[in-house]
Amino acid sequence: MHSLTPGYLAALRFDGTQAATLRSLGEYQGKQQRYAVQSPEALKGLRQIAVVESTESSNRLEGVIVAPSRLRSLVIRNAAPKNRSEQEIAGYRDALALIHESAAHMPFNEGVVLQLHTMLYRYMPPAGGRWKATNNDIIERHPDGTSRPRFQPVTAHLTPMAMADLTRYYATALDQSLADPLVLVPLAMLDYFWGALLRAYREFEERVGTVERGRGSKGDRVRTKVLGCTLPFSISEIEEACPGVSRDMVRLVLRGMKSEGLIESTGKGRGAKWIKQA
Repeated sequence: MHSLTPGYLAALRFDGTQAATLRSLGEYQGKQQRYAVQSPEALKGLRQIAVVESTESSNRLEGVIVAPSRLRSLVIRNAAPKNRSEQEIAGYRDALALIHESAAHMPFNEGVVLQLHTMLYRYMPPAGGRWKATNNDIIERHPDGTSRPRFQPVTAHLTPMAMADLTRYYATALDQSLADPLVLVPLAMLDYFWGALLRAYREFEERVGTVERGRGSKGDRVRTKVLGCTLPFSISEIEEACPGVSRDMVRLVLRGMKSEGLIESTGKGRGAKWIKQA
């Protein structure tokens, strides 16, 4: 919480690279608003792709993995979960849907945090929507049997007060314009957050351009080739069959077709193959 106090924020200094990144993010935000007016249908399709990919990536980091076709059913068609992994994905899906629909009306406060936590756990036996009841220190255990605390989060009995302080400091800093929201939200990890967000904006802009180019584009060539395949195929094979199309473009089209339920991957890495869905 100390990093959101007025004194800490006033002492912040950014180097040239960080300042340039923050400025670029502001420019991309302006472009995003323009696309929302000029290309609403394109954005609707890209948003669906983003939701599927976000759900897959975020849950994979936690070791939660389901088959691609099943993931699409859970995220896009709101299918009922059948096991623990699917329960976690369904909860994430619902929380993410609420954020997409109502972000403008969701201030960062204790009630909203607990509401999202309730949604994350709504399909699982342990009830959500409450602060932790026990401490969860991260312990480093060594081969010789010794151990030491690697990280000590706020203790359970102090968590409610800590969250109250956190949301209060954030609201004050936001209301008084003590720092840009892009600084306030990820204050503890500026380099990672800004860099990831900038890459996301650039990919977003590329995808909008791909959608808007319409029929006869490189993307359509890839799509036509994929739909004509009767046997499993690799990214390299599609790239070779479509001269002048970059590997990044091939991947982009494959991800889009995957989100549509048209194809799925049967592996990982260089040896991965893709097949058409029946």
